[in-house]
Parts: sequence; structure tokens; C-alpha cells
Amino acid sequence: MFESWEEIVFTLVAPLLAAQIFLMVLVYFTVVRKRISAFYKGYVLFLASFILFLVGRPFQFHYQEAEVGQYILYTRIFLLYAAAIPSLLIAAAAQSGIEKKRWLHWGAYGGGLLVTFLYILYRQAWFDRFVITREMRSWVADYEGIFFPHLIQAVGVGVLLALPSLYLMVRELRGARNSKQLAFLFGAFLFGAIMFFASLTKESLGYFYIGSILSALCWSWAVFQDVRDMKGRVSLLKDELQSRVQSGGQNVDDVLDDLEQLSIR
Repeated sequence: MFESWEEIVFTLVAPLLAAQIFLMVLVYFTVVRKRISAFYKGYVLFLASFILFLVGRPFQFHYQEAEVGQYILYTRIFLLYAAAIPSLLIAAAAQSGIEKKRWLHWGAYGGGLLVTFLYILYRQAWFDRFVITREMRSWVADYEGIFFPHLIQAVGVGVLLALPSLYLMVRELRGARNSKQLAFLFGAFLFGAIMFFASLTKESLGYFYIGSILSALCWSWAVFQDVRDMKGRVSLLKDELQSRVQSGGQNVDDVLDDLEQLSIR
């Protein structure tokens, strides 16, 4: 099945290891952050979609000679570009304090769907499944050594994730410089940047899964720091909650609002 150790690492070990680390982060957001983070849904959607994307890699490799392998690939591309990356962008923007805008949601998810559509369209044409025009067939050929659908991948992840994450990271460095927020943003930027460069050649695409492990470790560090900080605040928050409720000066909802603001600092 596997012809080299490189195939084992890129196809099985790296994707599943990254999926396990991201699963730990998903459990954290689902259990801990669910009640105190307004933007947790975006991270949960990203994590769930991306974990499925990673787990699907060994299945795609196993069925690569069959037609079902192509459908697994297209499902993975849809999960990555139409669900995971736009959700990560919107959640990171919300956590960075950027006001929710309808155009941001439409742009992120619309851009992800466009990348998915173009990738499938040109890859299908490359396999001669259909060709709309001869001119289109000529575009499907390698562009200066780069497989055109992979070029679509690179441009998509660069515009939808790498550049926005870099902007948010610079914005955070100029502002509050929250170490946990910077870790999340750096992990997102690293994820986008590695995928951008890995997509430029067929040979290096597997290194994206190695990069996913590094991104997962960045997020894991941020989770560890957040859990450690929250443990230290539990007793103080409990006393403050009891004191404010008993004094009648502030109701429970207001205290929980304070808790949410405290949790994202």
C-alpha cells in the first residue's frame, strides 16, 4: 500500500496526529468555552470540518485508483475551503474585536465556495471528464510547473486565511498584545502560509500536513495557557459572583457578561 516512509508520514501519521491534537482543542471549545465565548461556534465549525478533512486523507489515498477517491478528495476540499477556512477567519476576526459585518460572512463563505467550485471544475477538466472550451483545457495544464488546481488552492488560502491572519496578528501586536490571542492568530497564519507554499508544487503538498501539526501545537499552547489562567480565577470569580448577587447591585447576567469579557483577555 505504502511505497516509502515519506508516504506513511504524509498520508497517515501526520494527518491523524494533527487531527488528534485539533480534537483536543475542539473538546476544549465545546466544553469550556461554549457558555462564555460568543465566537466559539466559528472555531467549533472550523475544528470539526478540518478534523474530518485530515481524517479523510488516508481514505483518499487508499481509494486513489478508484473513482470514489476523487469524490473523497472533492468532499475534503469542500470541508476545507467552504467550511473550515471561512469559519476560522470569521471567528478570529470576532475574537480580535472586529465588528460583525454581513459582507465579511458573505465574502468568506462565498470565496470559499468559489475556490471549491474552480478547483473541482479544472481538476475534472484535467481528467477529461468534461471540457467547456479548448481554451479552458489549455489553462488546465501546468502553469510554470504548477498544477493549475493547486494554484487555485494556493491563491484561495492566501486570500482567505494567510493575509487576513497576518493583518489580525499585526493589529494585535499594535494593540493589547494578548499572548493567547497571538498564539491562535499565529497558528492560523502558519496554517495558511504553509498550505500556500506547499500547494505550489505537487511534491511538497504533503508538507502541509506536517505544518498542520505545528499549527495544532500553537493552538494547544494557547489552550493550556487559558486553562491555567482560568483555574487561577475560578475561586475569585466564584466569590465575586456570590458577593455581587447577594448585594443586589448587579444581576447574574451582568456578572456573566463580565466573565465573558475576562475570558477573552
